[in-house]
Amino acid sequence: MYWGFFLCTDCDRVMSTKNTEMVHIKNRDNLVRGVCGDCLKNKVEYLKHRETAKKYLESLRAKLKGS
Repeated sequence: MYWGFFLCTDCDRVMSTKNTEMVHIKNRDNLVRGVCGDCLKNKVEYLKHRETAKKYLESLRAKLKGS
C-alpha cells in the first residue's frame, strides 16, 4: 500500500511526495523512509561547494609547488 508521504531521514519531517510538510501525521512508526527535496537540494549544494573548494585548493597547491 502506498500512502503518498514519507519520513525524511535527515530532517525528521513527514513529507508528501509533492515536497510539502504534513504536520498532522503523528504516528511515524511504519512510514517509508526517504530524503525530502529540501535536504536533497542542500546536499547537492554542499557537494558542489565542496568540489569547487577542492579544485581551488589543488590549484593553490600546484602554484606553490611550481614556485
